[in-house]
Amino acid sequence: MKYLVVGSGGREHAICYKLSLSNNVEKIYAWPGNDGISLENKCQCLEIENEDKLIEFAVNEKIDIAIIGPENYLVNGIVDKLMQNKIATFGPEKKASILEGSKIYAKKLMKKYKVSTADFFEAFSYDEAINYLIQKNEYPIVIKADGLASGKGVLVANDFYSAKEFCKSLFYDNIFGISGHKVVIEKYLKGFEASIIVLCDGKRFLPLLSAKDHKQVFDNNIGPNTGGMGAVAPNPFLNEKDYEKFIENIMNPTFIALKNEGLLYKGALFFGIMVTESGPYLLEYNVRFGDPETQAILYALNNDFSEIINEVILGNLDKIQLEWKKGYTCAVVLASGGYPNNFQKGLIIKGIQNDYEDAKIFFSAVKKSNENLITDGGRVLSVVSSGETLDDARKKVYNIVNRINFDNMHYRKDIGII
Repeated sequence: MKYLVVGSGGREHAICYKLSLSNNVEKIYAWPGNDGISLENKCQCLEIENEDKLIEFAVNEKIDIAIIGPENYLVNGIVDKLMQNKIATFGPEKKASILEGSKIYAKKLMKKYKVSTADFFEAFSYDEAINYLIQKNEYPIVIKADGLASGKGVLVANDFYSAKEFCKSLFYDNIFGISGHKVVIEKYLKGFEASIIVLCDGKRFLPLLSAKDHKQVFDNNIGPNTGGMGAVAPNPFLNEKDYEKFIENIMNPTFIALKNEGLLYKGALFFGIMVTESGPYLLEYNVRFGDPETQAILYALNNDFSEIINEVILGNLDKIQLEWKKGYTCAVVLASGGYPNNFQKGLIIKGIQNDYEDAKIFFSAVKKSNENLITDGGRVLSVVSSGETLDDARKKVYNIVNRINFDNMHYRKDIGII
């Protein structure tokens, strides 16, 4: 089989890597990919100008299945275009991708179908947001940009001043463009976060391992939100009782909603939840695999990943029995100093081996320059390993992390500490 993987990050590298291990897979094309992905067996990165030419390539090359990584492609309708050209695609159509494309739409859907979620208010202007904040006068409070913001469009405001400044940056400074011109203001929930990615074949759903993401840039959950600085799987804090509540009060009503709203969903649906003393509440939907959760989850997966993807496409998820490595998996992201704000590119990465016996490096933002890999973005790479205990897994990861270096390299040192 021939696969097309759309995206260029560590998530896409993990997808390409797991596909490359299958005897069913002949070739994997990544668009645009990165120079780390191209080092994998069977993988080739494409230099193609735009989506239209990509689809033309997919048709001519007789691609069997396309897998879409980033949310912006999904929200903009790439799945619809591929399917119109008879390319089987793992990922929701544009109509269903609004679950991530609009926080307001998602919250209204949750309320309509009684999905457990925090109370919220929609604001369509700066004045409306500020008036509500003054009236509510309750802190901490959560403010979310309505549209896509690369995982950085949320602020937990501890006082009116910080809430006001964030609203100003959204509505007047346009830090996220039109995505920030509507906001959700949400009740703050106290607890711990968990990520649960569920595979959907249009009729059935199959949860993968739970995970714990680490969103903030510095240790002890300090600093601005990022796309994610590391992950562990399964989530060490999520007990069976709260998981069952997630199934009953969040996942099941969500799939009733998809069916009733006519949203055909074939792909991965990500549930970001907050587990409180009274149980789990849904924070957000993502209409794709998470990053860096995917790096940890797929590394822990023992199944042939291409078989799973194929059964999703065929609508036969009931044929899949998931098998996992025992214990825990830990993923640590190495980022450019200054991320998620300003950072330098083009720095030589040193200390990477070609292969590791019991670990894997997934590249996110790298380029090849002469014989060197150099940095080409904020999140540069992630190091992943597994162990019988979480402490075993994190020790293996940090042992490798400590051997890698580039100027101004930054990473969290507390990923996987309970």
